[in-house]
Amino acid sequence: GIRGVSYYAKGDIYKCDFAFSKKRYYFPEFKTIEEAVYCRKLMEDHFNLTVMSKNPSADKYLESIKDEDKRKVEGIVDKILRK
Repeated sequence: GIRGVSYYAKGDIYKCDFAFSKKRYYFPEFKTIEEAVYCRKLMEDHFNLTVMSKNPSADKYLESIKDEDKRKVEGIVDKILRK
């Protein structure tokens, strides 16, 4: 699996879970695993973490996400980080 990314069968959705320095960040539900993995990657990059870079299974999701979905996730992450 991917650390910080969970699948919820009840709603057929993916969630990104992220906490840093005793602060938890909450994200909306994502329709695809690619979006949730990309969200997690952006958060790790923001805080200069390397957990995801040590997980080669994340690469296939990061390589397959569409540009329009990347922009959507980037907007979500940007908004949350500005709070």
